[in-house]
Amino acid sequence: MRIREDLAVSFVSAKGPVRAENQDDILLYEPLEDRAFESRGRLFALADGMGGLLGGAEASRTALRGFLAGFLESVDGSEASGDPKPDLSKALLHAFDRACRAVAEEARRKPEFAEMGTTLTAFVLRGDEVVGLHIGDSRCLLLSPSGDRWLSELHTSPGQDHILTRALGVGGQQEEPDLFSLEFHPGESLLLMSDGFWNSVSIEEIRTSIHGTGIEEATQELVQTALTRDGQDNASLLAVTRLAEPHPDLGSREIDETEVHSPPWDGVTPTMPGLFERRWPLLLALIGILFLLIALWIQGLESGLGIR
Repeated sequence: MRIREDLAVSFVSAKGPVRAENQDDILLYEPLEDRAFESRGRLFALADGMGGLLGGAEASRTALRGFLAGFLESVDGSEASGDPKPDLSKALLHAFDRACRAVAEEARRKPEFAEMGTTLTAFVLRGDEVVGLHIGDSRCLLLSPSGDRWLSELHTSPGQDHILTRALGVGGQQEEPDLFSLEFHPGESLLLMSDGFWNSVSIEEIRTSIHGTGIEEATQELVQTALTRDGQDNASLLAVTRLAEPHPDLGSREIDETEVHSPPWDGVTPTMPGLFERRWPLLLALIGILFLLIALWIQGLESGLGIR
């Protein structure tokens, strides 16, 4: 997927040292065709599956796939009806509803995941316009020369930040998400982050790193800092900087197949952090079975030939 030259984009998602799996997931979508790009903009999202409940990883990934499918359904419908600028708030709410239904369906299909849930924080960027949606304790931060500010509120119990008061999923109940909007100017940055990241790194440290080094180096260093300080939770960060002018060395980045998982929708590229990490036990088991079958085949061949 190509990121056009007006943005610098970088993301990192890492498993906490004591976690069995990474339950965070990140989504990026930018249309390939210029006409669709002008109409619907780009979509960025982060979901953090709820720890302590079965199916956290499945919840975050299922939610983002449903979210993207719902977003595309909404903007496709608007464009088909002749609207050159779909209502982004409406599209995000439809996407959220589709994500809720996808998680609920997965929970019905797998009873052991009946209580699975996830946070979800997302925004669409179209020209100067940003419209965002949020539920849970992941966060969206604006870094701006005019002042840094959180764009999302924490949906947690007072004094008990680990207890969510609103989330996506969790037994099929559908909570209302928050919406936010703003104008996004050159020189500003928008960041999505899981609680495993923002709990450990200050805004001042984020600002200094993002503005002081290249955005890719900054995201890597910041996530490593979060893991070093906390070491318990998974940590994920997605950073988007609006460039003052197109810059081919900073923008127009090609995201290759080692970073993403090919989706079932044409022209859509959601990311899948830790894909190999989640699959390597299965791969080792399959290799072991293969060697066993070969050994049995050789043994049978030797017996048939009378070899001792």
